[in-house]
Amino acid sequence: IVERGEAAPAAPGSSGGGRAGSSLSCAVAGATGPFGLLCVLSDQTRHFPGEDRLFLQAAAAVLSAAIIRLQSESHMHALYRELNHAGVQRVLRILGNCLVQDLNQPITAARNYLYTCRHLIEDGALAELPEIARLQDRAMAELGRIGSIVGHLRENMEDEYLDMHDTDINEVIEAALILVQPDIVAMKIRVHRLLQPDLPGMRLDKTMILQLFFNLFRRSFEAMHQSVRRELTVRTGYLHPDQVEVQIADTGHGMDTGFLDNPYVSGSVRSVTDKGFDMAVCRYAIDAHHGQFSLSTTPGGGSTLHLTLPLHA
Repeated sequence: IVERGEAAPAAPGSSGGGRAGSSLSCAVAGATGPFGLLCVLSDQTRHFPGEDRLFLQAAAAVLSAAIIRLQSESHMHALYRELNHAGVQRVLRILGNCLVQDLNQPITAARNYLYTCRHLIEDGALAELPEIARLQDRAMAELGRIGSIVGHLRENMEDEYLDMHDTDINEVIEAALILVQPDIVAMKIRVHRLLQPDLPGMRLDKTMILQLFFNLFRRSFEAMHQSVRRELTVRTGYLHPDQVEVQIADTGHGMDTGFLDNPYVSGSVRSVTDKGFDMAVCRYAIDAHHGQFSLSTTPGGGSTLHLTLPLHA
């Protein structure tokens, strides 16, 4: 604790000295070192009693504990997102390798059968027509195996159980904002909540919709990375008596034409790593709830995402 009793500095451009004053200050610590000062100021020269010093010290300790906890939680959320992203990519690679191994054998076999048929035909081996027909049948069988593998994979991917419950859409949005709070703090984003309070419960898979808003918020943050003014506005309300609309407006660099034309696909399978995969997850969640999704230009710059969900899906 530092106590000072001295004349206050004169204001710039003023004549004469400043007023006499006293101050009592105590350092506030963060997780990695000093964070700031907690000060008590008086416009009179005085000596602060021991009770004031103890109170200031206790208040600084409480603030330090709260700051350290917030910094630790922010770091924990950042690590969680990194681990989750790495885990998703690892699972995708494993699934990709398994699919390649399953498809490689029938593709290679069909190629070899057809290659042999081609050589027999080029050599004019008319006596080998039965053998050519047999090889073609085997090639067709291998191609049929490929179709079965792909069809089985598609059935497994589409056969997902949705855990639908009556859900407050505003509560899900607030939960998603808590998950991205470290990004909000780090990027100094102002968040405006315009959530209509009297919305009825909606039949939603809460986990899937939470992931949807998490991805959409992060897309808006990415768009505002180079912006001087960083504001996010989240609005909910009735679009029709049986539909609710959620708007997510940012002050980022705006929409690009490719994303507006096809907001769910990033261009190729090779690029399905970050935005492509995230937007594919968004599309799956929206389609599963029979919703609709569109983009528009935010007045003053940026883009607005419009998400429409039926009250009873």
